[in-house]
Amino acid sequence: MSRRSGFTLVELSIVLVIIGLVIGGVLVGKDLIKGAEIRATISQIEKYKTAANTFKLKYEYIPGDILSSKAASLGFYYVIGATADTIGYGNGDGIIQGYDDPRWAVGGTFGGEICMFFLHLSQAKMIDGMYGAGGRTSQIVGADPAGGSYGGFPKVSANATGPAVAEILPPAKIGNGNYFMVGNLGGKNYFVITGITSLDTGSNVDSTNNISPMDASNIDKKIDDGLPDKGNVYALDTETTPLSTSNGDGLSYGTGNNCVNSNIYYTSNSTYANSRLCSLRISFQ
Repeated sequence: MSRRSGFTLVELSIVLVIIGLVIGGVLVGKDLIKGAEIRATISQIEKYKTAANTFKLKYEYIPGDILSSKAASLGFYYVIGATADTIGYGNGDGIIQGYDDPRWAVGGTFGGEICMFFLHLSQAKMIDGMYGAGGRTSQIVGADPAGGSYGGFPKVSANATGPAVAEILPPAKIGNGNYFMVGNLGGKNYFVITGITSLDTGSNVDSTNNISPMDASNIDKKIDDGLPDKGNVYALDTETTPLSTSNGDGLSYGTGNNCVNSNIYYTSNSTYANSRLCSLRISFQ
């Protein structure tokens, strides 16, 4: 007589339990990693806020906007010539500007005081890393770690794409190609965390929304009110161009199917909750 062998119910149960534990461990591991990235990004936000305010207390001006003459005397990067101490070139008015368009917008300006902000913080050694000077691929024209100067509109010396963007701007710990930028709206300065694919010599920035509604919501809840259209943290929705809405509040309202839906982060729909649909604007002054 032939004898057939196979798995018993007990053996099959053990295998299923092991598979469940493996899957559960992977999912828990992903959640722990994501939680760590969000906490690290929030820590960055607080560090950069503190650095900007400390810079102002110590040197009288905010980084990027410091008078060219003052920056020169302190050993920071500065603008020379007829444009020195004028709007967008470091005029000390307390507003971070890229000359005639201070707002953040997709495909907007990356030049002038906007690109000098993290350079000045780096040169003052108030943040980790050196941004805008000494890069292998690109830097701010005329900049070096010890200072530098330029007789035109401050901008990158060569197109920065992919990893080279990190030579100019701090990468956000949340990953996915997100970086920190600065701008202002209505005289209020803010950080923008957004995906940046390139900076070019024409003072342009190519950006994309790279934060999921779930992650954006978690960041907002931890440092503000959790609402995408109020407080110090605003969501920038990809439904329309950020900072160009007619109501002037700097929020692009979604029509559904995006970062924001019915004035809340769109976390209720699994299709969109974890898709990269948002950028964040965070006031720091």
